[in-house]
Amino acid sequence: MVQLPDPEVQPRHLTVRVAAFDEREGELVLRHREHVSLGPRERGRDLAGFADLLVPNDDAVRHVKVRLDPRSRWTALRNLSKLDDRRARAVVWGALWDDVLDARLPARSYAAAVLTHGVRENDIGVLQLLLERAVRAVELYGNPEDRCWDNASWRWRPTSPRRRAGSRSRASAPT
Repeated sequence: MVQLPDPEVQPRHLTVRVAAFDEREGELVLRHREHVSLGPRERGRDLAGFADLLVPNDDAVRHVKVRLDPRSRWTALRNLSKLDDRRARAVVWGALWDDVLDARLPARSYAAAVLTHGVRENDIGVLQLLLERAVRAVELYGNPEDRCWDNASWRWRPTSPRRRAGSRSRASAPT
């Protein structure tokens, strides 16, 4: 974990709780929680690779931008609905959305995660926000050729000819 400098903000000392989860038998199980101290000139412990999913600020008490390491992002995209802690889950949803905004995660991957895991959220407000963000991600940041609707008329349109041709050629290829 690293606190990146911001020239507009006075350097500060920060303590953040980090939760480490392991994927076991289709569940995300808490392995360890610890407080990590970050200062302007100090690096926190390198926890990458320590667990399948590392969630900085898992208790959501600090106002920090969370960026997941690649292994944690991959685990979250596959198993987020299996994380029982709703605060940690909210932090991960926020980190995934920030990854879309920062062009670290394709809009398609975020939308797929929302359709797979977001629909299992119990809070209707959380679900509504996730669905709105998924639509926004696809509309603003997604590949226009991947869309199945026309934004101007909001009518379904067939997939682009290039994609249809590619799909047909694979389907008709000899086996």
